[in-house]
Amino acid sequence: MTKQIDDGLDRYWLGQGRKRYGSLSEALPPPRFTVQQRKADRLLAFLCHASEDKLAIRTLRQYLISASVTPWFDEEDIVPGQMWESEINEAIARCHVFLACLSAQSVAKSGYVQLEVQKALDRAMKLPPGRIFLIPVRLDACQIPDVLARFQWVDYFADDGAHKVVRALRELVHYLNQHDMSLVEPG
Repeated sequence: MTKQIDDGLDRYWLGQGRKRYGSLSEALPPPRFTVQQRKADRLLAFLCHASEDKLAIRTLRQYLISASVTPWFDEEDIVPGQMWESEINEAIARCHVFLACLSAQSVAKSGYVQLEVQKALDRAMKLPPGRIFLIPVRLDACQIPDVLARFQWVDYFADDGAHKVVRALRELVHYLNQHDMSLVEPG
């Protein structure tokens, strides 16, 4: 058990059967993994998806990482104990681009995916013309919902689908860099 000593010196009691004082880092076991901070110069892409599409989203996430894009993916970016709804709302407000990943399952169900899409639509309407923000990404040959039909979509399942996603992200980075942002172009 670790207990802070109230003497103002930021010391902790190392309760391992002996009275010994040290720093908190001595009191805690070494981490099994390290947490890397995101690079501030990378594009942040929110991955909106239905839970049934997690496998496809994991693949897309890995592809984006390999292209120097930082994907925001709920199962990786929300840690236990966080309030998931507020984390999602904050990520939508913070991201550079919102990828609405659509499938037959996601367009047929009601729920949080539609709420996320609505929040992204609200944000997209406040952005200047020509600014890419919301990209519908079809994971299969599903019907595009009417609210997204005005946006050019990409068929991720097509042979050149992943390339088209990165092409759109490059266009976005070019636009943002012209407007005083300094982001790494996706590779």
